[in-house]
Amino acid sequence: MRIIPISLIAITVIVGGCSAGTNTRVAGDLPIWERADCQRSEGNPELQADFEKAKATCLARGESAAAVAGTGGNSLCMNEQGYVLRTRTEHAAACQSTPRQ
Repeated sequence: MRIIPISLIAITVIVGGCSAGTNTRVAGDLPIWERADCQRSEGNPELQADFEKAKATCLARGESAAAVAGTGGNSLCMNEQGYVLRTRTEHAAACQSTPRQ
């Protein structure tokens, strides 16, 4: 029988506690790409063009279409382009205290 060091157990409990109660996703509130700076692209042709350019850049770098669409998990490339994959609810909560630029 192996003995697991108490420090490993403590770290596991602490790290696990960091995410407890933070899952705010509900049915129908699917993850979408939103700008990390909290600017809204809806109704803004310049920001919409930036989003299309970011998607094209990531596809050209070899990201899967699902990752770029946000249906295949997070995309490091899209993050590098200034986008965050989260639900509208998560985005609204994250941007409440962030001043818009």
